[in-house]
Amino acid sequence: MFTRGEVQISADLFAEEQARLTAQIETLRATEEQDKAVEQRSADSADRFDEIATYLAKIDVDALWDAATDTERRVLIDELIEAVDVHDHLAVTI
Repeated sequence: MFTRGEVQISADLFAEEQARLTAQIETLRATEEQDKAVEQRSADSADRFDEIATYLAKIDVDALWDAATDTERRVLIDELIEAVDVHDHLAVTI
């Protein structure tokens, strides 16, 4: 029996509480690791986006278009359309 002033805690209750707190700590650590992994993937994606944006900014699209055959232009248009995503956002105000 553990005592501190007027508070008395049995060894079993102490062990249960210690196990519960240990499980919470482990859960928090796992969540923190997952959050760090998500942040790292996000940072990596942002870096990759910047690389691609820089590359695309250097491309002379007019010259590319002018040099392309009709078939190549069709492929360019098809690939562009496939790469376009439209996201609808629903905002609810109460």
